Parts: sequence; structure tokens; C-alpha cells
Amino acid sequence: MEREADENGQVLMAKAGYDPREMVRFFRTLLSESPDRGAIETFFWGNHPRTSERIETADSRAKEFAYTSLARADNQEFETRTRPLRLANAQYDAYLGRMSIARAQMDRSLQSLPEGPAKGLIRVLLEGNVYASGSVGAKSRRDTQSARDYLARAQTSYRRVITQGSSDSTMTQMVAVAYKSLGLLYQAHLDFGTSAADARDALEKYLELAPNASDRATITEKLRELSRDSVGPRSPARPGDSTGGKDSRPACAFGMYWSSVKDQCTKIGE
Repeated sequence: MEREADENGQVLMAKAGYDPREMVRFFRTLLSESPDRGAIETFFWGNHPRTSERIETADSRAKEFAYTSLARADNQEFETRTRPLRLANAQYDAYLGRMSIARAQMDRSLQSLPEGPAKGLIRVLLEGNVYASGSVGAKSRRDTQSARDYLARAQTSYRRVITQGSSDSTMTQMVAVAYKSLGLLYQAHLDFGTSAADARDALEKYLELAPNASDRATITEKLRELSRDSVGPRSPARPGDSTGGKDSRPACAFGMYWSSVKDQCTKIGE
């Protein structure tokens, strides 16, 4: 099946005016990036012998196709188009405990972005995502020490984005995403002492900053789930907290959550 897909891919490349030998370079790039994965195989990279075989076959077959050279291979476009896939794969690597590979993929994804304050905050946000995935993965393997360490690092990253981005209106979308990520992180680690109240606060703030978010229904359901949890102790006090870490908010009725913005119980979805 892979052989057929490779052959069809080279046929389409040649018809579009691309040099079919570019597929060989593509496979060599994948192979050069995969050694540290060991026996665990990701969906995008095969094992070394298999990839090597595909390189040899593609190189030999490329000579059979004529192409016009009208099209130009654009690595920048490739990096841009594959960035979401690379970042998703980075989080999967982090989940499996391959943090060095996850960071390398994250760094490569950032290379094509223009320099500036936004790029710096994007890096911090992505670091938070990597650590969050690493924490969930470590917890699934019962590696409590690593899970707690990554949890703390993820919280620090998300809070940094919120703190630094809140003073710049052009960063509102990124700050909103950081609030959502923080809320989901808290919800995923309630068994580690994070607070359902803190998770609600963060997700509520996300919906406030992104009222037209495409995932509003999903986040609303998350708030509904969190509203079923009893109001437990909040996370340890942070600088500026006046409550000393104690949650003084009342428990709301089913289908309601405490809105720190309205300072009252609010119907979910409003």
C-alpha cells in the first residue's frame, strides 16, 4: 500500500511539474529526524529499514518520469503547511516521554515564523502544551514525580503568556488560548490537587475573551462537568491572592457555575 502511494505521489509530482526526486529528499529528511524514537513508531515515520527501502525505490523510479520544471520546490511552504501536524506529533512525543524530540519538533515549527514579541509568547505557549502532554503521559505511566514536574512547568508557561500578553491587545487571542489550556490542564489533574474552581475560572475567562470560539459548545460542556464537582480547596495561593488560597465562593446549583466576572452564580452557556 505504501509502495503504491509513493508511486502515485511521484506521478502526481511529475504531472504538476515538480522533480519527482524531491520525494527522495523528503524521505531522507524524515529518516534523519527519526533515530531517537527507538522502537516506538509514530504514524509519520516508519522504521529505519522500511524508510531506507522507500528511498531506494523512489530514487530508482524517479528516472522514469518526465517533468517540466515549471514548479519550484518551496520548503518554506512545506514547513508552513506541515506545522500543525508537526506540533501535534510533538505533543504525542511528549505524552510518550520523548521530551527532547518534542522540543526539537517545536523549535523547527517556530523557525518559519517572523521574529518579534508574538513569536516569543507562541514559544512559551507551545512549551506549555508540550509539558501538559508530558504530564498527562507520565501520569498514565504512574510516574508521579515527572507528572507533577511537568504539571508545574505547564502552569508556569501558561501563566507567563497570560501575564505578558494581557497588556497587549494584539495578544488577546493567544491569552485566550492560554486560559483555555490552563483550564483543561487543571481539569485533567484534579486528582493531583488542582481545583475545579480554578479550572472553571480559566475556562470562563477563555469564553469571555473568545465569545465566538468555534469550540464554545465543547468548553461549555467542560464547565457543566466541572459544575458537578463540589467546590474544593483552590490551588496554593499565588501572589496577589487575597484569600490565602481558601475558596470562599458558594457552591452553585446544578447547571450553574460561579462567575468571578459577574460575582454570582451564572447559568452555563450565558
